[in-house]
Amino acid sequence: MAENGTDYLIRSVCVLLIFTSVGFLLVVNGYYTGQRYADLDAAADFTKGTCTVTAVQHSARSGTAGSEFQCVGGNCPQSCDDYYVYFLDATSLGVLEAPQHSEPEVVERSADQLCPSSTPQQPSVLGLEAGDAVPCWAATDPTSIPRHNSGADGMQPSEGYICGSLRCVKINDPATEASALQSAGSGLVVGGIFAMVLGLALIAMGAKSAFFEPV
Repeated sequence: MAENGTDYLIRSVCVLLIFTSVGFLLVVNGYYTGQRYADLDAAADFTKGTCTVTAVQHSARSGTAGSEFQCVGGNCPQSCDDYYVYFLDATSLGVLEAPQHSEPEVVERSADQLCPSSTPQQPSVLGLEAGDAVPCWAATDPTSIPRHNSGADGMQPSEGYICGSLRCVKINDPATEASALQSAGSGLVVGGIFAMVLGLALIAMGAKSAFFEPV
């Protein structure tokens, strides 16, 4: 019994440290993520209007499928995606510069092959063509809004609105992006609390096994 109790104590300390540490990091990260994007207000950051599609540009790009956690031994799943960029006449929103290009519409072509993939080009989900009118949003102050940056261009990676040009004329509702960023913080906090509770539950189960069940 004494040996089981000692083993339980060692295991419980290890479990508690692991789950508490992970949970704490998630809660802290979630809190700061929520605070960072708490002030996002798509209704104030963007003006909604109607744009006209002037041209559609397609390209195929290779990338890494899934998340970094799926990489094993430095080998990450490879993907091939179809990118559709829409050039927009946004004069109705007061954007008088040459046609603005939207953020890309990304359609997965292959989750296990680099481009060129044996899988044929996948069609656009939006299906927009030149001449089509489409709801659009333009940043009220393009210099102040937080923008998403993958870091591929050498700049610091960051999260924010996905923009295709400096004026940030979008065809996807920015309110949806703002909501997703704000919800991400809450999700991390909930995940952190769950990790800590799970750690305590495992310790309780270990205590029952070590002290209350016959050896």
